[in-house]
Amino acid sequence: MAYVGQLIVLIDSVSQVELTGVQATADGRKIPINTKRGLTGFAQGAKNIRITFDAAIPLSGPEFDPMEAVNQNADHTVTIPYGPKSVFSVGQFTEATLGSNTDDAAKLGFQFMGTFPAPK
Repeated sequence: MAYVGQLIVLIDSVSQVELTGVQATADGRKIPINTKRGLTGFAQGAKNIRITFDAAIPLSGPEFDPMEAVNQNADHTVTIPYGPKSVFSVGQFTEATLGSNTDDAAKLGFQFMGTFPAPK
């Protein structure tokens, strides 16, 4: 059986090749309904997805500038294919970090929060 290798990530339909890590966390916003008898079910809240990225920084500059994206109030799209399905989300970049360590290249870290429709 073959398995998926590295995830491909598209931000605003542009493939991101400088990423060194990506992690997507889907939140179904299941709100527990408790009564005196205990947990009786769940109410549906607003679903969302949080995607965290890490990227190397070429000398020519980043292929996507999360510092600028966080500063703007603009929607972006993120697509992550996995196997025959894809996560597609519309949202905004909410955090960005820039850092380096001794004996390591400088890196950008950034976070996206957006809609979470069912993967297709």
